[in-house]
Amino acid sequence: MFSRMGLDVLAVLLLAAQVLCAIVNVTFSPPALPTPRATLPAPSALIAANAYRIVFASDRDLRHYLDIYTMNADGSDVKRLTDNRADDKTPVWSPDGRQIAFASDRDGNYEIYAMNANGSNVTRLTHHPAFDWQPTWSADSQWLAFASNRDGNWEIYKMRADGSQVTRLTYDAAFDWEPAWSPDGQSIAFTSDRDGNSELYVMRVDGSGLRRLTHDLAMDRDAAWSPDGKRIAFLSQRDHAWDIYILQVDGSAPGTRVTHNAGIAQAPTWSSDGTRIIFEAETQIFSINIDGSGLVNLSGDTAVSVHPACSYAVR
Repeated sequence: MFSRMGLDVLAVLLLAAQVLCAIVNVTFSPPALPTPRATLPAPSALIAANAYRIVFASDRDLRHYLDIYTMNADGSDVKRLTDNRADDKTPVWSPDGRQIAFASDRDGNYEIYAMNANGSNVTRLTHHPAFDWQPTWSADSQWLAFASNRDGNWEIYKMRADGSQVTRLTYDAAFDWEPAWSPDGQSIAFTSDRDGNSELYVMRVDGSGLRRLTHDLAMDRDAAWSPDGKRIAFLSQRDHAWDIYILQVDGSAPGTRVTHNAGIAQAPTWSSDGTRIIFEAETQIFSINIDGSGLVNLSGDTAVSVHPACSYAVR
């Protein structure tokens, strides 16, 4: 991923390893984050008012098994939604706030499920022996896009919110994964190594109009749209560590760094007003202003807490 020619094979193996690590929840071990929640003041009135909730996966109640939880913007009022001896992960709130979609291996392999925002009425949406995961909602909460290797390679698919009308959107020998549906409902951003390196791309919701968003020798991945759809937060190794950056979708700004040596930052998501990024690092969940100030540890727990996603308003 870092060069061409003699390192191509190594690059492909590295991306494949990262996909596998994400699936089985394996993490690397760089230095731990130094900032405990207790030493930091609440950075904004938005957090103090708990104007949104965060859904995430954690093993805090059953070690080695991830369940789905929600909490307030300041990390308070944690509520458990699922209870399984399986891994429930990559949860995401529907824009209308009524449902949460997630991936789970509770039935033997990773499939996509949806449930009401209070954890009731869990429904399996996909039924395939391959891996289906990383769901993302359309703006009207009527569709889900997801990543799957059901056709022998990681590609992006979409389906109705009830699991019907599964449609393949990408056709490439490379890895296409980590889809993110835009707030206006017109586009899907995703990660791909189709040009020899892990970069961000965007396409229309029917798979047409493919456009490359990032152009860097380092790996860029894991796009998250801002609520206004003008910016994307993403992960990159361009400064030799997995940190979070923000780019302008129109190309006017290629990438502004938000975190600095925060361990391995992952899974960025935006606060409902677009002023903060919530993310995972060192199996903890953090919140930070988009200018890099006001870092807060929201987890406050020694358990694994990963895959955060924000609601659009208080739920």
